[in-house]
Amino acid sequence: MPKRNLVWLLVVASLCVGLWVYPSVILRLNTLHREFGALLDVRAQIKKNYVEEVRDDALLSGAIRGMLRELDPFSDYFDTEEYAQFKKRASGHFVGIGVEVSIVGGYLTVISPIEDTPAFAAGLRSGDRILEVDGHSTQDFTLSEAVARISGEAGTTVRLKIWSLGDDEPHDVTITRGLVTLTSVKGHRRRPDNSWDYMVDPPAGIGYVRLTAFDENTREQLDRALQALYPQGLRALIIDLRDNPGGLLKTAVGIADRFLNEGVIVSTKGRAADEEVWSATPSDDYPWELPIAILINNGSASAAEILAGALRDHGKAVLVGQTTFGKGSVQRLFEMNEGKRAIKLTTAYYYLPRGERIHKVGVKPDFEVRLTPEEQRSLSPEAQLPATTRAATEPTTRPAVRDRQLEKAIAILRENLGMPPAPTTTAASTRPATTRSARLEGPSGAP
Repeated sequence: MPKRNLVWLLVVASLCVGLWVYPSVILRLNTLHREFGALLDVRAQIKKNYVEEVRDDALLSGAIRGMLRELDPFSDYFDTEEYAQFKKRASGHFVGIGVEVSIVGGYLTVISPIEDTPAFAAGLRSGDRILEVDGHSTQDFTLSEAVARISGEAGTTVRLKIWSLGDDEPHDVTITRGLVTLTSVKGHRRRPDNSWDYMVDPPAGIGYVRLTAFDENTREQLDRALQALYPQGLRALIIDLRDNPGGLLKTAVGIADRFLNEGVIVSTKGRAADEEVWSATPSDDYPWELPIAILINNGSASAAEILAGALRDHGKAVLVGQTTFGKGSVQRLFEMNEGKRAIKLTTAYYYLPRGERIHKVGVKPDFEVRLTPEEQRSLSPEAQLPATTRAATEPTTRPAVRDRQLEKAIAILRENLGMPPAPTTTAASTRPATTRSARLEGPSGAP
């Protein structure tokens, strides 16, 4: 074929493709203008009439945040500076006060303070509403904005206006930010040498471990605790997940896998995301079978809900306490501007082995034991703080308070072991006391 004919053939083909594609392009542009033309109209009015000059990038950021805010509290937008901070937090180089927060009913709300952190020492507790940060109302904050404002350099302070459960009026709390070193597996009480005692009911051989988070070292710490318990005659186990805000999915799956030798642990499903399934394997299991009771409450969230639900669904544990928080959504990061900015978008929900969705539903206990606000306040870990860290008006000594949820778990396990009920006057009936370290630090990934 002559070269000139080939050129004309390519020109005709290009015109045909253009004529084929052009109507659909025009249709998309018309649809885009019809659906989002109001944004351009608003921008024009702002640029023309607003009292001060406004940058287009600020308007664009605000529009993106507004769209994502309509979806859920966990979808968010990170500009260049925020995304750099986010990556630093994810890498473990973040300092703050040590509290997990979410937006509940329009309020910035504490899911749980992490133990041995400034927030914990200051007395913040699950369910507290954070109304202001350094005098700024949190009413219109996104989750990332709240975390950014609460976070800061080690040694600096942040002033929070807190409205606590059962209080008539909010109160101000000033907290000094710090670094964090977390021990996420704790026992029932401290021994004189400051080591943990993991045996809550020695006559029955019932052990007790309290998981305060799911981080990189939690599984290893749990292994060491159970290895210490087994020579003491371990026959049953209580896992306390109350006020555990979650953490790493892989850690929750890894711990569940230690107790399970087969079957689904958790799966994710989304409208545009492929289903993913995490299953147990027969290798690397604990070498013994134990009756297990798991303590949960409305501060148990995310990875804590996955572990509790998986062991319950496989018949490995009974759940005691109150329905969990219900944070069971998966967020993915989508980078923009050559990796300088990003949006965090909820793409799927977590589902337990029996198909139950966690998000906004939570995990219900097999044995419900509801605590009054006064009991929650008295049994919360921060109630065990030394007198020097509590308000001067509080008593320096507290009477022993019965932990009815823990008592119920012990009673269930004793019955399972064929033993009589434990006397309620024993130390097992009170919330395990904790000892605060002098160094107060904040967890990676939370303010």
